Amino acid sequence: MEWFILLMPLFQKWIENCQKRRSRSKIQNGLNNPGIMERWALRSVIREELGLSGRELREKVREGMTELRSASEDDVQELMDGVPAIAD
Repeated sequence: MEWFILLMPLFQKWIENCQKRRSRSKIQNGLNNPGIMERWALRSVIREELGLSGRELREKVREGMTELRSASEDDVQELMDGVPAIAD
């Protein structure tokens, strides 16, 4: 869970950008049941913010996905609450 807390600000930035293409409910559903889109988002965030590549990047993405899968719905809701909604 520590990893999830460290990544929350990075994910909030990603969610802000993602809202331009996906609804908040779809984003939240994806975070509750992470799949390929969330893996690529996590990879992008880690690569951009931490500057990792290669094996280190793969390991951090794997670790981050494990944390994301273990996050409770309340954790995801807290993350979503920290991101202002974009008006349509």
